Amino acid sequence: MSKIHQYNDLISFGSELIHFPASNNEHPHNFDLSKLSSILRDKEINEVCNPSVKEIEQFYELDNKFGVIVKDMVFERHLEKSLREYEELDKSIETNFTGKYYLFVKQWAYSLKALYFYKTNDFEKAKALTIESIALVDYLMHSGTYNLNTRCFELIKNVAKVYLKENKQEEGYEIIRNLLDYIFNGNYHSNLIATFTKHKVFFEETPILREDYGLSIFIEILENTIFSGVVIGNSFLPNQWFIKLEIEVDTLEKQILYNFIHIEQKRQEKKYNEYIDAIHYFFEQEYSSLFDPLKVYLLFNYYQLTKKNNSDGEWNKEEIVNFIQNKIIINQKLKEKVISNL
Repeated sequence: MSKIHQYNDLISFGSELIHFPASNNEHPHNFDLSKLSSILRDKEINEVCNPSVKEIEQFYELDNKFGVIVKDMVFERHLEKSLREYEELDKSIETNFTGKYYLFVKQWAYSLKALYFYKTNDFEKAKALTIESIALVDYLMHSGTYNLNTRCFELIKNVAKVYLKENKQEEGYEIIRNLLDYIFNGNYHSNLIATFTKHKVFFEETPILREDYGLSIFIEILENTIFSGVVIGNSFLPNQWFIKLEIEVDTLEKQILYNFIHIEQKRQEKKYNEYIDAIHYFFEQEYSSLFDPLKVYLLFNYYQLTKKNNSDGEWNKEEIVNFIQNKIIINQKLKEKVISNL
């Protein structure tokens, strides 16, 4: 295909956005996976840790108080006050819980204190405490609490986010990529820290829950990539954390991720005829709004590509803005962020 034809096809895709379907509000699963995960987790914790009725009651009371502190820390409201409140709750853990149930409660406490250090930019302490929490969950996993795997994934992701916040992009993105490779493909990587990831028996447990959590991690990191990346200027959004990720397709959700990655690979390889076909097919499909961040990401990079091939890139801006405003359902802040940086 000649450069002129490729360029014309790029223009054609932008002009056809008006004809592509809007997202829908349907979730890929018609039942509450988070509720199912909690039920299975609690069942295993009770069997393995054998807590007393009093310990269970105290944990739920503690969990509610932890939740308030987490919100204050996330929004950076009264961080030092939140730390003091945490320390009081931590003392109650030492006196009110024993055995494996103590370890289950303590891993939550470690991760909460890690959040404080993350917010105060003490990155080494944040990583150290998160790794301590991973070690406790890993021990409980080997004891038979298989459905703590998503909790461990969350903690591993948090380690990656610490690296990213301290501008160690290579280390952070490598952890994210390897975590997703484990979740979707079962491949072991030593930088995931948790030793249960070496053993297939853990990978084979509750695959629907595992892969649904992997999907949520992928979308969360992609949203963060968009928020942080669109302000750079004329650059494409970063893709190093997923561009080499291989996904074995056996579900619709994994097919969508595979197609998304394929589009970015072809753009990066400058195989524009394949890129145009792939992105055209992607936008022809009516997907759940869950996948809206993928569309926004692709549209931003498409706009950057057309600008690089045309000194006046304003010709397709209106079509992209209209599509994002009228056919994308995701949060308004993300939409505004992208539109303002086109």
